[in-house]
Amino acid sequence: MLPISILIATIAMASGVGGATFFSPLFILALGFPPDVAIGIGLITEVFGFASGLYAYARKRLIDYRLGLNLLMATIPAALIGSFVGGSVDPDILKAILGVGGLFVGLISTGLGELNGYFLLQRCRVPSKVSVATSVFVVAITVLFASTAHFFQFTQAGSDVLQLVLNVVIFTVPGVIIGGQLGTIVASRISQRTMETGVAVLFILVGALTLGEVIL
Repeated sequence: MLPISILIATIAMASGVGGATFFSPLFILALGFPPDVAIGIGLITEVFGFASGLYAYARKRLIDYRLGLNLLMATIPAALIGSFVGGSVDPDILKAILGVGGLFVGLISTGLGELNGYFLLQRCRVPSKVSVATSVFVVAITVLFASTAHFFQFTQAGSDVLQLVLNVVIFTVPGVIIGGQLGTIVASRISQRTMETGVAVLFILVGALTLGEVIL
């Protein structure tokens, strides 16, 4: 998980896409975790990766904090609602939603970074580097709230679930901290269009695999 986490976090920081978009299907398909546990671990891991990238972008003064705070007024309540609702949704439904992209970061741990990218680039006409940095800021804060809600649910589920979570994050957290720093470097050296194309291909693969697992 350590090298995989470095790679995922590097992609996430360079594009502004949530790393849990890739972590959750990985935990479900490769490790066989229940969807709610996989999503929660993905969010907890993502907090540390985005915190690392957030620090790097803040030092470069690329974050539009005013715009980011306006977005947080909508994303934080939605994430908290999704976090608590997700525990009552049928696992196969969660998998299916995860394979088509999803809506709320707290519900299926994906979608916020992608929506932010479109909103900031296409609607607000924010420069690409500022768009990515501001998206990282919004996702980092939103995921912090969502992951806290999931961690609370894990503590209520019993020691076995909590131990499973800790056994995974002990390897993923160092990886995403490293990847968070690498991603900001990659973002400054690769064009936004190239990054978006690469991420789009990955989304197609992840979505196809997740939907295939549901169907089969």
